[in-house]
Amino acid sequence: MNLLFISPHSMENPDIFRPKYFLRVLSEHFDEVYYAHPINVSIRKLKKTALRTVNMHGPYMRTGNTSHYAFPCWPEEFLKHPAAYRTGSRLAKAYFRRFAETHDIDVVLFLRTIYLDAVEEIRRMNPDVKVVYDRHDAEELFFPQVTDEIMNANKRINTLADVIVVVTEPNIEICGFDKEKTLTIINGVDYSELRAHVEAAHKKSLPYKRPIIAYMGAITSNYIDIKILKKIAESRPEWSIIMIGDGEIGYFKKELPSNVYFLGHKPFDEMLCYLKGADVFIMPMVREHLDIAWPTKTLIYLALGKFQVSSHIYEVKKRLSDTNVIFAETGEEFISGIEQALSDNPDTDIWPVVKQFDWAEIMTPLIKRIQS
Repeated sequence: MNLLFISPHSMENPDIFRPKYFLRVLSEHFDEVYYAHPINVSIRKLKKTALRTVNMHGPYMRTGNTSHYAFPCWPEEFLKHPAAYRTGSRLAKAYFRRFAETHDIDVVLFLRTIYLDAVEEIRRMNPDVKVVYDRHDAEELFFPQVTDEIMNANKRINTLADVIVVVTEPNIEICGFDKEKTLTIINGVDYSELRAHVEAAHKKSLPYKRPIIAYMGAITSNYIDIKILKKIAESRPEWSIIMIGDGEIGYFKKELPSNVYFLGHKPFDEMLCYLKGADVFIMPMVREHLDIAWPTKTLIYLALGKFQVSSHIYEVKKRLSDTNVIFAETGEEFISGIEQALSDNPDTDIWPVVKQFDWAEIMTPLIKRIQS
Protein backbone atom coordinates (compact mmCIF):
# COMPACT_ATOMS: atom_id res chain seq x y z
CA MET A 1 0.00 0.00 0.00
CA ASN A 2 1.11 3.55 -0.77
CA LEU A 3 0.25 6.58 1.38
CA LEU A 4 -0.01 10.24 0.35
CA PHE A 5 0.36 12.40 3.47
CA ILE A 6 -0.63 16.06 2.88
CA SER A 7 0.48 18.33 5.70
CA PRO A 8 0.91 22.08 6.26
CA HIS A 9 4.28 21.42 7.92
CA SER A 10 7.74 20.76 6.58
CA MET A 11 9.67 18.05 8.40
CA GLU A 12 12.62 20.46 8.56
CA ASN A 13 10.71 22.36 11.26
CA PRO A 14 12.05 20.91 14.55
CA ASP A 15 9.00 22.05 16.55
CA ILE A 16 6.41 20.05 14.62
CA PHE A 17 5.38 17.12 16.79
CA ARG A 18 2.19 15.48 15.56
CA PRO A 19 2.84 15.25 11.77
CA LYS A 20 6.43 14.12 12.36
CA TYR A 21 5.45 11.19 14.55
CA PHE A 22 2.39 10.33 12.47
CA LEU A 23 4.75 10.07 9.52
CA ARG A 24 7.32 8.05 11.45
CA VAL A 25 4.81 5.45 12.67
CA LEU A 26 2.79 5.24 9.45
CA SER A 27 5.88 4.79 7.28
CA GLU A 28 6.47 1.44 8.98
CA HIS A 29 3.18 0.12 7.61
CA PHE A 30 3.27 1.27 3.96
CA ASP A 31 5.38 0.32 0.95
CA GLU A 32 5.77 3.93 -0.23
CA VAL A 33 4.97 7.17 1.57
CA TYR A 34 4.70 10.51 -0.25
CA TYR A 35 4.95 13.40 2.23
CA ALA A 36 3.71 16.62 0.60
CA HIS A 37 3.87 20.02 2.28
CA PRO A 38 3.64 23.63 1.04
CA ILE A 39 6.64 25.69 0.10
CA ASN A 40 6.75 29.21 1.53
CA VAL A 41 5.77 31.34 -1.45
CA SER A 42 4.12 34.73 -1.15
CA ILE A 43 0.60 35.22 -2.47
CA ARG A 44 1.87 37.87 -4.89
CA LYS A 45 4.36 35.44 -6.39
CA LEU A 46 1.76 32.67 -6.48
CA LYS A 47 -0.66 34.87 -8.43
CA LYS A 48 2.00 35.45 -11.07
CA THR A 49 3.63 32.05 -11.32
CA ALA A 50 2.03 29.26 -9.34
CA LEU A 51 -0.70 28.26 -11.75
CA ARG A 52 1.88 28.02 -14.54
CA THR A 53 4.40 26.07 -12.45
CA VAL A 54 2.12 23.56 -10.76
CA ASN A 55 3.76 20.34 -11.86
CA MET A 56 5.74 17.41 -10.56
CA HIS A 57 9.48 17.89 -10.30
CA GLY A 58 9.99 14.76 -8.23
CA PRO A 59 10.89 14.54 -4.54
CA TYR A 60 13.47 16.91 -3.08
CA MET A 61 14.43 14.39 -0.41
CA ARG A 62 14.02 10.69 0.34
CA THR A 63 14.35 9.08 3.78
CA GLY A 64 13.75 5.33 3.92
CA ASN A 65 10.52 4.62 2.07
CA THR A 66 9.35 8.25 2.36
CA SER A 67 9.67 10.76 -0.49
CA HIS A 68 9.31 14.45 0.43
CA TYR A 69 7.62 16.89 -1.97
CA ALA A 70 7.05 20.65 -1.68
CA PHE A 71 4.16 22.28 -3.53
CA PRO A 72 3.46 26.02 -4.08
CA CYS A 73 0.73 26.80 -1.57
CA TRP A 74 1.35 28.39 1.83
CA PRO A 75 -1.72 27.74 4.00
CA GLU A 76 -0.93 30.15 6.84
CA GLU A 77 -1.33 33.03 4.37
CA PHE A 78 -4.23 31.43 2.54
CA LEU A 79 -6.20 30.95 5.75
CA LYS A 80 -6.41 34.68 6.45
CA HIS A 81 -9.13 35.63 3.98
CA PRO A 82 -11.97 33.70 2.25
CA ALA A 83 -10.87 34.65 -1.30
CA ALA A 84 -7.26 33.68 -0.56
CA TYR A 85 -8.45 30.44 1.04
CA ARG A 86 -10.31 29.54 -2.14
CA THR A 87 -7.25 30.44 -4.26
CA GLY A 88 -5.04 28.20 -2.15
CA SER A 89 -7.57 25.40 -2.36
CA ARG A 90 -7.66 25.69 -6.17
CA LEU A 91 -3.87 25.61 -6.42
CA ALA A 92 -3.64 22.53 -4.22
CA LYS A 93 -6.31 20.81 -6.31
CA ALA A 94 -4.38 21.47 -9.53
CA TYR A 95 -1.15 20.20 -8.02
CA PHE A 96 -2.56 16.99 -6.57
CA ARG A 97 -4.56 16.19 -9.69
CA ARG A 98 -1.24 15.93 -11.52
CA PHE A 99 0.28 14.11 -8.57
CA ALA A 100 -2.44 11.44 -8.71
CA GLU A 101 -1.89 11.01 -12.44
CA THR A 102 1.76 10.06 -11.88
CA HIS A 103 1.70 8.16 -8.57
CA ASP A 104 -0.08 5.06 -7.29
CA ILE A 105 -2.00 6.10 -4.20
CA ASP A 106 -4.00 3.79 -1.93
CA VAL A 107 -4.53 6.04 1.10
CA VAL A 108 -4.62 9.84 1.45
CA LEU A 109 -4.17 11.44 4.89
CA PHE A 110 -4.56 15.24 5.06
CA LEU A 111 -4.32 17.81 7.86
CA ARG A 112 -6.01 21.01 6.67
CA THR A 113 -9.44 21.73 5.22
CA ILE A 114 -7.79 23.84 2.52
CA TYR A 115 -6.71 20.55 0.89
CA LEU A 116 -10.23 19.12 0.79
CA ASP A 117 -10.88 20.02 -2.87
CA ALA A 118 -7.62 18.29 -3.79
CA VAL A 119 -8.52 15.12 -1.89
CA GLU A 120 -12.02 15.06 -3.39
CA GLU A 121 -10.38 15.27 -6.83
CA ILE A 122 -8.10 12.32 -6.02
CA ARG A 123 -11.13 10.29 -4.86
CA ARG A 124 -12.98 11.23 -8.07
CA MET A 125 -10.01 9.96 -10.11
CA ASN A 126 -9.74 6.77 -8.05
CA PRO A 127 -12.88 5.82 -6.09
CA ASP A 128 -10.96 3.07 -4.26
CA VAL A 129 -8.61 5.50 -2.50
CA LYS A 130 -9.12 5.47 1.27
CA VAL A 131 -9.33 8.96 2.79
CA VAL A 132 -8.19 9.87 6.32
CA TYR A 133 -8.57 13.37 7.79
CA ASP A 134 -6.70 14.47 10.91
CA ARG A 135 -8.17 17.50 12.68
CA HIS A 136 -4.87 18.16 14.44
CA ASP A 137 -5.89 21.63 15.65
CA ALA A 138 -8.92 23.91 15.70
CA GLU A 139 -8.41 25.91 12.51
CA GLU A 140 -11.48 28.05 13.11
CA LEU A 141 -9.95 29.48 16.32
CA PHE A 142 -6.60 30.27 14.74
CA PHE A 143 -8.08 31.57 11.46
CA PRO A 144 -11.46 33.11 12.39
CA GLN A 145 -11.67 34.97 9.06
CA VAL A 146 -12.49 31.70 7.28
CA THR A 147 -14.61 30.01 9.97
CA ASP A 148 -17.56 29.52 7.56
CA GLU A 149 -15.31 27.88 4.95
CA ILE A 150 -13.78 25.56 7.54
CA MET A 151 -17.09 24.51 9.10
CA ASN A 152 -18.60 23.86 5.64
CA ALA A 153 -15.53 21.78 4.82
CA ASN A 154 -16.09 19.72 7.98
CA LYS A 155 -19.52 18.71 6.64
CA ARG A 156 -17.98 17.55 3.36
CA ILE A 157 -15.23 15.69 5.22
CA ASN A 158 -17.92 13.84 7.16
CA THR A 159 -19.17 12.44 3.84
CA LEU A 160 -15.84 11.96 2.09
CA ALA A 161 -13.54 10.50 4.75
CA ASP A 162 -13.33 6.82 5.62
CA VAL A 163 -11.58 7.67 8.90
CA ILE A 164 -11.65 10.96 10.81
CA VAL A 165 -9.07 11.59 13.52
CA VAL A 166 -9.52 14.17 16.28
CA VAL A 167 -7.22 15.20 19.14
CA THR A 168 -9.99 15.29 21.74
CA GLU A 169 -13.36 13.61 22.02
CA PRO A 170 -15.41 16.87 22.20
CA ASN A 171 -14.15 17.73 18.69
CA ILE A 172 -16.47 15.04 17.34
CA GLU A 173 -19.56 16.93 18.47
CA ILE A 174 -18.09 20.39 17.78
CA CYS A 175 -17.53 19.47 14.12
CA GLY A 176 -20.58 17.25 13.74
CA PHE A 177 -18.42 14.27 12.72
CA ASP A 178 -19.80 10.76 12.39
CA LYS A 179 -18.87 8.95 15.62
CA GLU A 180 -18.57 5.61 13.83
CA LYS A 181 -15.89 7.05 11.53
CA THR A 182 -13.99 8.98 14.17
CA LEU A 183 -10.97 8.06 16.30
CA THR A 184 -9.57 10.15 19.14
CA ILE A 185 -5.77 10.20 18.99
CA ILE A 186 -4.15 12.64 21.39
CA ASN A 187 -0.66 14.05 20.93
CA GLY A 188 1.79 11.46 22.18
CA VAL A 189 5.54 11.23 22.68
CA ASP A 190 8.34 9.02 21.49
CA TYR A 191 8.84 7.32 24.85
CA SER A 192 12.43 6.13 24.35
CA GLU A 193 13.49 9.44 22.81
CA LEU A 194 11.88 11.58 25.51
CA ARG A 195 13.25 9.45 28.35
CA ALA A 196 16.77 9.64 26.95
CA HIS A 197 16.58 13.45 26.65
CA VAL A 198 15.08 13.93 30.12
CA GLU A 199 17.62 11.68 31.83
CA ALA A 200 20.51 13.39 30.01
CA ALA A 201 19.37 16.93 30.90
CA HIS A 202 21.21 18.65 33.74
CA LYS A 203 19.32 20.79 36.22
CA LYS A 204 20.08 24.44 35.46
CA SER A 205 20.81 26.86 38.28
CA LEU A 206 18.36 29.71 37.67
CA PRO A 207 19.05 33.30 38.82
CA TYR A 208 15.54 33.93 40.15
CA LYS A 209 13.92 33.95 43.58
CA ARG A 210 12.28 30.70 44.60
CA PRO A 211 9.82 29.21 44.21
CA ILE A 212 10.17 29.21 40.43
CA ILE A 213 7.02 28.52 38.44
CA ALA A 214 7.61 27.52 34.82
CA TYR A 215 5.64 27.50 31.59
CA MET A 216 6.93 26.43 28.19
CA GLY A 217 5.28 26.69 24.80
CA ALA A 218 3.44 29.23 22.68
CA ILE A 219 3.02 32.58 24.43
CA THR A 220 -0.11 33.91 22.73
CA SER A 221 -3.29 35.50 24.05
CA ASN A 222 -5.53 33.06 22.17
CA TYR A 223 -3.89 30.16 24.03
CA ILE A 224 -2.69 31.31 27.47
CA ASP A 225 -5.12 32.85 29.95
CA ILE A 226 -3.20 36.01 30.77
CA LYS A 227 -5.66 36.93 33.55
CA ILE A 228 -4.65 33.82 35.48
CA LEU A 229 -0.95 34.60 35.01
CA LYS A 230 -1.50 38.16 36.16
CA LYS A 231 -3.41 37.05 39.26
CA ILE A 232 -0.64 34.62 40.26
CA ALA A 233 2.17 37.12 39.69
CA GLU A 234 0.46 40.06 41.44
CA SER A 235 -0.77 38.00 44.40
CA ARG A 236 2.59 36.35 45.00
CA PRO A 237 5.30 38.91 44.11
CA GLU A 238 7.86 36.76 45.95
CA TRP A 239 7.37 33.99 43.39
CA SER A 240 9.22 33.94 40.06
CA ILE A 241 7.42 32.85 36.87
CA ILE A 242 9.56 31.91 33.88
CA MET A 243 8.06 31.73 30.40
CA ILE A 244 9.98 29.69 27.80
CA GLY A 245 8.82 30.17 24.23
CA ASP A 246 8.00 32.68 21.51
CA GLY A 247 4.87 34.63 20.69
CA GLU A 248 3.32 37.92 21.82
CA ILE A 249 6.17 38.72 24.18
CA GLY A 250 5.74 42.50 23.97
CA TYR A 251 2.06 42.32 24.89
CA PHE A 252 2.62 39.90 27.77
CA LYS A 253 5.51 41.98 29.17
CA LYS A 254 3.33 45.08 29.13
CA GLU A 255 0.45 43.35 30.91
CA LEU A 256 2.36 41.37 33.55
CA PRO A 257 4.44 42.44 36.57
CA SER A 258 8.22 42.27 36.81
CA ASN A 259 8.37 38.87 38.53
CA VAL A 260 7.40 37.24 35.21
CA TYR A 261 10.52 36.52 33.12
CA PHE A 262 10.52 35.80 29.39
CA LEU A 263 13.40 33.57 28.32
CA GLY A 264 12.51 33.19 24.64
CA HIS A 265 12.68 30.03 22.57
CA LYS A 266 15.13 27.38 23.75
CA PRO A 267 16.29 24.25 21.91
CA PHE A 268 14.58 21.19 23.36
CA ASP A 269 17.51 19.86 25.41
CA GLU A 270 18.29 23.30 26.84
CA MET A 271 14.62 23.84 27.64
CA LEU A 272 14.59 20.61 29.68
CA CYS A 273 17.53 21.93 31.74
CA TYR A 274 15.57 25.10 32.54
CA LEU A 275 12.46 23.11 33.45
CA LYS A 276 14.48 20.84 35.72
CA GLY A 277 15.59 23.96 37.57
CA ALA A 278 11.98 25.03 38.27
CA ASP A 279 9.78 23.94 41.18
CA VAL A 280 6.29 23.71 39.65
CA PHE A 281 4.90 23.80 36.09
CA ILE A 282 1.73 25.54 34.97
CA MET A 283 -0.68 25.26 32.05
CA PRO A 284 -3.20 28.17 32.25
CA MET A 285 -5.26 27.73 29.09
CA VAL A 286 -8.02 29.97 27.73
CA ARG A 287 -11.51 28.56 28.02
CA GLU A 288 -11.96 28.21 24.24
CA HIS A 289 -9.24 25.54 24.08
CA LEU A 290 -10.20 23.39 27.07
CA ASP A 291 -12.30 20.92 25.08
CA ILE A 292 -10.31 20.87 21.85
CA ALA A 293 -6.65 20.82 22.90
CA TRP A 294 -4.22 18.22 24.17
CA PRO A 295 -0.93 20.06 24.86
CA THR A 296 2.13 17.84 24.38
CA LYS A 297 3.82 19.87 27.13
CA THR A 298 1.60 18.03 29.62
CA LEU A 299 3.51 14.79 29.01
CA ILE A 300 6.87 16.57 29.03
CA TYR A 301 6.01 18.15 32.38
CA LEU A 302 4.92 14.72 33.62
CA ALA A 303 8.17 13.10 32.50
CA LEU A 304 10.15 15.60 34.59
CA GLY A 305 8.61 14.21 37.78
CA LYS A 306 7.21 17.42 39.26
CA PHE A 307 3.73 18.75 39.85
CA GLN A 308 1.95 20.77 37.22
CA VAL A 309 -1.08 22.96 37.83
CA SER A 310 -3.36 22.91 34.81
CA SER A 311 -6.64 24.31 33.61
CA HIS A 312 -9.46 21.80 33.32
CA ILE A 313 -8.39 20.51 29.90
CA TYR A 314 -10.85 17.78 28.92
CA GLU A 315 -8.50 15.02 27.78
CA VAL A 316 -5.84 15.80 30.40
CA LYS A 317 -8.41 15.51 33.17
CA LYS A 318 -9.83 12.34 31.64
CA ARG A 319 -6.46 10.60 31.31
CA LEU A 320 -4.15 12.08 33.96
CA SER A 321 -6.30 12.98 36.98
CA ASP A 322 -4.48 10.38 39.14
CA THR A 323 -0.99 11.68 38.36
CA ASN A 324 1.09 14.75 39.27
CA VAL A 325 -1.51 17.10 37.75
CA ILE A 326 -3.45 19.50 39.96
CA PHE A 327 -6.45 21.07 38.23
CA ALA A 328 -7.53 24.67 38.70
CA GLU A 329 -9.89 27.12 37.03
CA THR A 330 -9.42 30.60 38.47
CA GLY A 331 -6.31 32.53 39.42
CA GLU A 332 -7.05 31.87 43.09
CA GLU A 333 -7.32 28.14 42.42
CA PHE A 334 -4.01 28.19 40.53
CA ILE A 335 -2.34 29.85 43.53
CA SER A 336 -3.79 27.21 45.87
CA GLY A 337 -2.71 24.46 43.49
CA ILE A 338 0.85 25.81 43.30
CA GLU A 339 1.01 26.09 47.10
CA GLN A 340 -0.19 22.49 47.36
CA ALA A 341 2.43 21.39 44.84
CA LEU A 342 5.18 23.17 46.78
CA SER A 343 4.24 21.43 50.02
CA ASP A 344 3.53 17.89 48.71
CA ASN A 345 5.82 15.23 47.29
CA PRO A 346 5.13 14.31 43.65
CA ASP A 347 5.01 10.73 42.43
CA THR A 348 8.44 10.07 40.95
CA ASP A 349 7.57 6.71 39.35
CA ILE A 350 6.11 8.39 36.29
CA TRP A 351 7.70 6.52 33.37
CA PRO A 352 5.07 3.72 33.28
CA VAL A 353 2.41 6.43 32.88
CA VAL A 354 4.33 8.26 30.14
CA LYS A 355 4.89 4.99 28.28
CA GLN A 356 1.13 4.62 27.77
CA PHE A 357 1.31 7.68 25.50
CA ASP A 358 4.05 6.41 23.19
CA TRP A 359 3.15 7.25 19.60
CA ALA A 360 3.42 3.63 18.43
CA GLU A 361 0.89 2.65 21.10
CA ILE A 362 -1.68 5.37 20.54
CA MET A 363 -1.47 5.09 16.73
CA THR A 364 -2.39 1.38 16.74
CA PRO A 365 -6.18 1.95 16.35
CA LEU A 366 -5.57 4.16 13.28
CA ILE A 367 -3.26 1.60 11.66
CA LYS A 368 -5.87 -1.12 12.17
CA ARG A 369 -8.67 1.07 10.78
CA ILE A 370 -6.65 2.01 7.67
CA GLN A 371 -5.67 -1.59 6.97
CA SER A 372 -9.14 -3.05 7.52
